[in-house]
Amino acid sequence: MTVPLAIIKVFYLLKSVKHDSVEYTNNKVF
Repeated sequence: MTVPLAIIKVFYLLKSVKHDSVEYTNNKVF
């Protein structure tokens, strides 16, 4: 099973961005 590092990198980047936006929203709400 070989997955290009680019795909993993993009997926990780999107995941981290989503997490950051959620944290930011939580901080603004609470």
